[in-house]
Amino acid sequence: MGRSVKAQAQEIRLAMQRMRSSEALTADAVNAFVDMVRRHFAAEEGPGGWLYEADRDTPHLADRLDAFREDHAGMLAMADALLVGPINADAVRALVDRLEEHERHEGELMARVLYEEFGGRG
Repeated sequence: MGRSVKAQAQEIRLAMQRMRSSEALTADAVNAFVDMVRRHFAAEEGPGGWLYEADRDTPHLADRLDAFREDHAGMLAMADALLVGPINADAVRALVDRLEEHERHEGELMARVLYEEFGGRG
């Protein structure tokens, strides 16, 4: 996966904070943010990513894991819409809000997956 999950999460958190600042909402910043979100989701879903590994290790959580992938797809559609036309600060903030909530729920599920992987009970 290259970089650690912790480093990726920190990078995403900092980028979300920057996107909340109206001064940061330049076309280049929004493009970079969208690219970062794409890379982040691809790393989670691809070989070596936590969703990819969780499919193998916790198949009983398949529905929840699929819901995260669907949420990724929805957020990617929101992100793509940001790249069309002038910058829409409300749309950027809506994506950031959704991404923050998603990351919080994802952290909770990651903790459960790790707990079960190391012998805990679901």
